[in-house]
Amino acid sequence: MSVESFTFPEGDLLIAEVQPSDVPPVRYRGRVFIRIGPRRDIATEAEERILSERRTAFMATFDARPCFSAKIGDIDTNVLRDKYLTPPLGKDLVDTDSRTIEEQMSAVGMYDTDHQCPTNAAIVLFGHKPRRFLPGLYVQYVKFKGEDVTSEVENELQLEGNYCAMLPRLESLLELSVIKKKPVFVSLLREEMVSNYPYTAIRELLLNACLCKHLHKIEYVKSCIM
Repeated sequence: MSVESFTFPEGDLLIAEVQPSDVPPVRYRGRVFIRIGPRRDIATEAEERILSERRTAFMATFDARPCFSAKIGDIDTNVLRDKYLTPPLGKDLVDTDSRTIEEQMSAVGMYDTDHQCPTNAAIVLFGHKPRRFLPGLYVQYVKFKGEDVTSEVENELQLEGNYCAMLPRLESLLELSVIKKKPVFVSLLREEMVSNYPYTAIRELLLNACLCKHLHKIEYVKSCIM
C-alpha cells in the first residue's frame, strides 16, 4: 500500500493506493474480503481455496526472496566476485563487465531489483553480519561430559558469519575438536591410525545440515570454497 498527499488551492487530497497481494489470501479480522467486478463480498471456501493456490504459484523459494532490511553495503561484494562470479565466467569477463554490482548480482539471483535489496541467498553466502537479518544463522558446537544434554558442558564453541567464511572454519573444527585419531596395534612392526568417527561422513552430515535444501545456490559455492 502506498499513500501520497497533494495540496491544491481547493484543499488537501490524500490518495491511498492498494496493490493486489502476491501472497493471497489476505485476512482482515479473520475474514477474507474479495472484489470481483462490482461484487464486494466475503470469500467462500471455494474462493479461498483458489486464492491459496494462487499464493503457491507466486511463492518464491527462501533463497530468492528479498531481504527487505538489507542494503548493498551489507554484502561483501569482493568475496562475491571472487567466489561466485569469477569461477564460472573468468576473471577477464568479470573485470570488463560494465554493469553495476546490483545488476550483476540480479543476473545470478542475488539482488532483487523490484525492492532494491539483496536476496536471502546473498545475505547467507556473502553478508558482512548475516545474523542481523537471520538470527539463527550460526553453528554451535557443544561437548558434554556425560551421555545426554543435561550433563555438564566440557567444551563449547559458536561459529557465525557468512557461509564463505564459516564453512572452512567448520572443517577445521571437525579436524581439531570432533575427529580424534589414535594409533592402533596391527602387528609387531606396524600401527594404524584409527578415527573415532569417519571424517567424510561427519563432514557431509554437518555441511548438509548447514546448507539446507532450500538454498540450492550454496551447493555451487561450497564446491568453490572447499
